[in-house]
Amino acid sequence: STDPLAAHGYTTQSPIAAGAFSMIVRAVDNTSGKQVAVKTFNKAKVQKDPSLWQVTCREISVLQHLNSSFHPHLANLLALHDNPISVHLVLEYCDGASLQRVLQKLGVNIGMAENKVAELTAHLCSGLGHVHSQGIAHRDVKPSNVVFVTAGDGRESVKMVDFGFAIRCGDERCYTNCSTPIYMAPEQNKSKPAYLGPPVDC
Repeated sequence: STDPLAAHGYTTQSPIAAGAFSMIVRAVDNTSGKQVAVKTFNKAKVQKDPSLWQVTCREISVLQHLNSSFHPHLANLLALHDNPISVHLVLEYCDGASLQRVLQKLGVNIGMAENKVAELTAHLCSGLGHVHSQGIAHRDVKPSNVVFVTAGDGRESVKMVDFGFAIRCGDERCYTNCSTPIYMAPEQNKSKPAYLGPPVDC
């Protein structure tokens, strides 16, 4: 009775991640029975900081823009539910671990099989190429934002997730120092950055 997603036709199953202003949960669509990931922003907290609200609106805008052209290697937006308290982004659910977790389990100095790496790299480049073709830069490409999924035939692939730093930039330069430091491109890691989005992703 207290499930905030119930009013929108979903049942919360378990938490995936949580931050100061948002949280992500695994949920089930009550109509189709399909599993989804729901990212919820607390509007009361986010709107107190204009810059944070701007970032939130930018992420929503990017996902909505990409929503018009579903791509198999992106965690696509399925629905958006906005109410006075929260904004719920319903996204495709990725049932596997992140690339970072998979590599950690392999252990030190143990890599993935070359043919597997080639296949996953092709998936990642396909998704990233699509993002760039839409005039968007992800700006936080890293192993923890590449997540495995298993298709109905048992084949494994990957999807890119977390568009929190993504921006619709086209050919214009970006001026925000963001992303995760150890994965930043050199031109991004400056006190006054001015860089092109797609090359930073690559």
